[in-house]
Amino acid sequence: MTDTTESTESTTSSRLEQARRTIRNHVIGAGATPLLLPLPFIDLAVVAGVQLNMLRSLAKIYERPFSEELAKKLLGALVGTSVPAAAVGLLRAIPVVGQLGAAVGGAASTHAIGEVFVQHFESGGTLLGFDPAKVREHYRRELENAQNAGGEASGEDDYGGVRP
Repeated sequence: MTDTTESTESTTSSRLEQARRTIRNHVIGAGATPLLLPLPFIDLAVVAGVQLNMLRSLAKIYERPFSEELAKKLLGALVGTSVPAAAVGLLRAIPVVGQLGAAVGGAASTHAIGEVFVQHFESGGTLLGFDPAKVREHYRRELENAQNAGGEASGEDDYGGVRP
């Protein structure tokens, strides 16, 4: 192996570690939001802001151009079909259970979005080349995995009940 190859692998590994850390931090933020904001729909807007900030951070890590307007549209197209906002709002009306459900849902969705975009950026993609329809199934699998891992998280890899 040449020094250039080792350097490239080291850079890729470091970038991936930084991306995973970014996802983890944003998952914690998205999970905590519904617990700290007791108002339905307000917490959805804040979680969307956390997810948008995560995309901005990931784009910076991967040195990709970032457009807030495009990122909002991509997030809406990717996530908009998975859980209708009305259903989340109704769930939030149930004290405690609604808050916990919204917390897990927001954290799981944030994790899934992060994983989908890391894979896209790792393959050399940009926001302009992102096609939500093509990755929707990957997003759903990541969302399911994050939700299923919720009860099994423990130890130092505990991400508020949602594990990447």
